[in-house]
Amino acid sequence: MSRPRVRHKLRQADRGHSVLELLVSLSLLAVMLLVGFTLFSGTFKAWLAGRKLADEQQNARVVLEWMTRRLRLAGLGTAAGTSEYFSEAAAAALTFLADVDGDGAAEVHRFCIDVTPGVVREQIAAGVTGTCAAGGQLTSRGIRPLKVVQLRFDYLDGLQAPLTPLPLTAGQRSSVAWVRIAVSLDSNQSGVYETASDLTFVADVAVRND
Repeated sequence: MSRPRVRHKLRQADRGHSVLELLVSLSLLAVMLLVGFTLFSGTFKAWLAGRKLADEQQNARVVLEWMTRRLRLAGLGTAAGTSEYFSEAAAAALTFLADVDGDGAAEVHRFCIDVTPGVVREQIAAGVTGTCAAGGQLTSRGIRPLKVVQLRFDYLDGLQAPLTPLPLTAGQRSSVAWVRIAVSLDSNQSGVYETASDLTFVADVAVRND
């Protein structure tokens, strides 16, 4: 006597996935990845913008704080009766006398901008030259370098009235009581100064020995 055939009906889970179901799953996965990448990309760009701004502020702070401390000492250690501490008072460079090293005698200091690399330099004593190709570099100390596209000095008397035109003459330089420093950084990395795009940081410095 023959045994009856038993037909087994496959369950849905045992039959696997069709090509259509696989394509739908991949499409959903792609959409989820795209949404995730978009969200992450926006957050990352915002973080980069914040980091760039922090770098710019730190870069400018290094320059302004260093020059401020030096300029406040202008005239310190000069011979009695000396009234003119500045030997150069131009728009993009200044030279002055100050006893910064504490040896009792004033030495010559010069701040200027080296345009090609976009850095601010400090020249001291024998290192003071008529150009700005050499000297200690004040910008980009331990942070992401950002080019300085403009360094500007303005000079004011004891009543904070501007002294003009620049560069100041010998007689005008003896009236300098305040120095205004403006440092502009290449925010959009165009390589040139652009008023609307580049951030400018300003500091007013009182010459203590005036």
